[in-house]
Amino acid sequence: MEDKRFINPYNFVTLDKKCAKSINILEEKNEERLTGYLECELENLTELFIPELTENEKTKGHQKLGFIKKDGKPYIPGSSLRGVIRSVFETITNSCLVTADDDSYFHKRYSDPSLPGFIVKEGNKYYLYKNLNNNLKKVKINEVGNSIPDLSRVKKLPEGKIVFDPNSSDILVKGEQNFQKKLYEQNFQKKFYKLFTLIGNKITELSLSDIARLKEVLLLYADKSLNKTAKHSGYRDYWNALKRLERSQGNDKDSYLPVYYKYINGVYYLSPACITREVFNNTLKQLLKLNGGYDPCDNIKALCPACSLFGTTNLTKNDITTAIGSRVRFTDAEIQSNGDYYLPMAPLRELSGPKLSAVEFYLFKPEVNAKFDAYNYDYMFTWDEGEKSQTKTALRVPYVPRLRGRKYYWHHIDFKVEDAYVPKDEKQRETKRNISAELLKRNNKFTFRVYFDDVTKTELTNLIYALDFDNPNVNKNSYFCHPRAHKIGMGKPLGLGSCLITIKSINVRELGIVDNKLMYEIKQLDRKSFPKLEFENNEPLRELFELASFIDGKSSDKMALRRKGIRVTYPFVYPDRPLKPDEKEKMLNKFASHQWFRLNRGGGIKEYIQLTLPKVGFSNFNNIPPVHLDAKEQKVDNKKDNQHKPKNTYSNKPNTYKPNSYRK
Repeated sequence: MEDKRFINPYNFVTLDKKCAKSINILEEKNEERLTGYLECELENLTELFIPELTENEKTKGHQKLGFIKKDGKPYIPGSSLRGVIRSVFETITNSCLVTADDDSYFHKRYSDPSLPGFIVKEGNKYYLYKNLNNNLKKVKINEVGNSIPDLSRVKKLPEGKIVFDPNSSDILVKGEQNFQKKLYEQNFQKKFYKLFTLIGNKITELSLSDIARLKEVLLLYADKSLNKTAKHSGYRDYWNALKRLERSQGNDKDSYLPVYYKYINGVYYLSPACITREVFNNTLKQLLKLNGGYDPCDNIKALCPACSLFGTTNLTKNDITTAIGSRVRFTDAEIQSNGDYYLPMAPLRELSGPKLSAVEFYLFKPEVNAKFDAYNYDYMFTWDEGEKSQTKTALRVPYVPRLRGRKYYWHHIDFKVEDAYVPKDEKQRETKRNISAELLKRNNKFTFRVYFDDVTKTELTNLIYALDFDNPNVNKNSYFCHPRAHKIGMGKPLGLGSCLITIKSINVRELGIVDNKLMYEIKQLDRKSFPKLEFENNEPLRELFELASFIDGKSSDKMALRRKGIRVTYPFVYPDRPLKPDEKEKMLNKFASHQWFRLNRGGGIKEYIQLTLPKVGFSNFNNIPPVHLDAKEQKVDNKKDNQHKPKNTYSNKPNTYKPNSYRK
C-alpha cells in the first residue's frame, strides 16, 4: 500500500525576534584584522546539475541543457558558491535577507465580487467615485451600437438602440457580460453589455500606491504563465486607457476610467474585473521590516554582519555612498578527477516555482483571539453564512502576517537519481514544463578558494561556519549527530545538489620588515583553534542544522526516524478508486500538485485553510512533532466539488471582536 505521507521539499528557518543591524563601518575599531584565503574541497553527495547557458535558453518548447563546462570539464561557478554561502552566513549571524530587496507584490484570486466605480483624475490627484448604476443592469444593443468604441458616452434609446452622446452620463463598457466576464475584454461574442453611469458620490482620494497595485493586476493578466486562456488579451486596451488617464490634465475625456473595487480594513483593492486577483498592500520588503527589521540593510551606520562582510548595493539612508564592496571572493570550483563525469541526458520531473499565494506554507497561522476561515498577507477573514453568499468579512483585529522565515531544501534520505527523472513508462516525458538535463555523477570532488581581506576573527569564524557547518565539531551522541551539507544548483526539490564542503587549510598573511623591506609570509591556522558553534539554545540555528543534516539511510537515531521512510516530494493527491488504463493521461490536471492546495482550502469556491506547513523547530526532545503532511484524497468521478465549509474548519478561539465587512 502506498504511503500517503510526504515531506514538502522545502521548509523554513524561523526568524529571530530582531535582526542584528549594529555595525557602523565608519567607526574605527581597534581589532585585529586578517587577510588570506581558505582552501576548500567540495564533494557532491548526490547528482548535481548547474545548467550551461545557451543562446536558446528561453526556447518555448522542451529544453535540453548540458552541465556547465570550462575547457571541456565540469566546474561550479564562484557566483553559485557565493550565493549559497552568503545565505547560510546570513542565517548564522542573524542578518537581513538581502535578496528580498524589491517591492514585488503578493497576490491571490478570490471569488467574492467587487463593486463598480470610477477612477477620476482631478488636477494631479486621483479619486474613487461610486457608480450610480450600482447593479450594472445589462443592456441589449443592436449592430449599430456595436460600432461605438468601448468606454464611449452613449444615450440609450428605445428598442435597445444606443447612440453616441458626449454629454451623457452613461458609459458603454463592452468588456463584461456577467460577473465571470472581464470589464475590458473584447475577445468574445455577445449581445449584452453594461452601462456604467457617471458619476456617483466621491468615495476617497486614491494614492499612487493604489494605482501601482492596479497596474500590477493588469501585469498579472498579461502574464501568460498565470493567464492561460488563449483568447485573453491581457487587458491591453485597459492598460492604454489607464496610461491616458495618467497623462490627462484632469477634467477631460481621458480623466475617468471604470474600475471595480473592494474596501478591506482601510485598503482599496482595484481591478478591471468584478471577480479577480487581489494585489495586497503589504510587500515582502514591508513584511520583513515588520517581522523584526529583516528587510535589506540601507544604512551604512547600521549594517548586519552579512552586508558588512559580503557587501551591499542597497544603501540609501546616507549621503556618503550607495554601496560597499565585498571583503570576500570565491573562485570557481575546479573538478579534481578525469574521466566519465555525466549521466546520459534525460528528462527531469517538472519543477514547481515558488507559489507565494500558498499562505499555509509561507505564513505562520495567525495567533489571535478570533475565529477566522482563512488569511493572507493583508488580513484575516470569514465567509458570510449561506451557500450562495460569496462575501468575505475581514476581521478588525491587530494583524501583522508572520513570515515563516529563511527557505531551505531538505536533503533526501537514500536518494536514488531515478526518482528525479520522469518515469520511462509515461507517454509524454518531454514537455515545455520540464527540461532534459545532463547530470554530474555523485562523489566528484572539487577544490576552490575563498579569499578574505581585512576581516575580524569573528567574521572569519562565522565564514568558516557558513562553509563547513562546523562539521568538525559534530557530536555523534547528540540529536544533531549527522554531517551538514549545502544544496547547490538546479533540481533541489528533486534531491539533486547535496554538497559537502570541507576546509582543507586556513591561510593568513602576516606582514613583517626584513632588511628594511616590507615582507609577508603565509601562516596556516589550525581549524581546531576555532571555537565550536554553540547552537543548542538557538532555535533558528537548530532548525538550520536539522534542515542541512545529510542522513545516511541506515541511521536510526531520533532525527533520522523523524523523516525516514517518508518521501520528500511536492504535495500530492491520490484517487479514491483505482484509475482505468485510459484515465491517467486524461486526468493529469485533476491529480496535479496544486489540487492538494485546493482540497486543503475546502475544495470549493470559498477558501477554508486547514493544514499548514509543519515547523522544523521544537523544544521537547521527548515529544518531537512530525515534519510530514498527509496527501489528500481526490474523487475521480465527481463533476462538481463540494463547496461547503469542511467540518474541521481552520480557526482559533471564538470571535470576541466585532468583524468589519469590507464593502463600503
